[in-house]
Amino acid sequence: MKVEIKCTGTDEIEIDKLKDFQGDLKKISNENLIKLKDSILVNGFTAPVFVWKKGNTHYIIDGHQRIKALQVLKEEGCEIGKLPIIYIKAKDNNDAKKKLLYITSQYGEFVSSEFFDFVLNLDGIDNIRLTNEELNLTGINTEDLDKFFEEENAENMGLKEKLCPHCGGIL
Repeated sequence: MKVEIKCTGTDEIEIDKLKDFQGDLKKISNENLIKLKDSILVNGFTAPVFVWKKGNTHYIIDGHQRIKALQVLKEEGCEIGKLPIIYIKAKDNNDAKKKLLYITSQYGEFVSSEFFDFVLNLDGIDNIRLTNEELNLTGINTEDLDKFFEEENAENMGLKEKLCPHCGGIL
């Protein structure tokens, strides 16, 4: 099986030429690694890797977990073509570390009511992992969300805050 590449970057590189930069800064559980592998197999590789090129070495600034998933898929026999990359400029290791932290920081927060409107008719999003603690999609069935919005919202039209029966988030 070949992993589909569904994005472009400013350059392309073989997976084996990418070097880890963050070390043990972040981890991924085996359960989440499986979810990420499944997502890549279903949806393709959909975002380029951000890379800092120092000399002839290509360090991953953003994309460590996706690269881990691709490496496991490769070990399992999947064909991985050249990956799209975007270069991030950094003057030294410390500058590259700061840029890694800025890129992976999450400043925006999901608005529960807008989020549920956004995903209302989407299928196959049960394996998405979001950083907001109040937005846990594990086990949410989109058919249940559709039914909830059709029935419950009709009854609760005058209420300012409604709670999602699946995650307890404010709608």
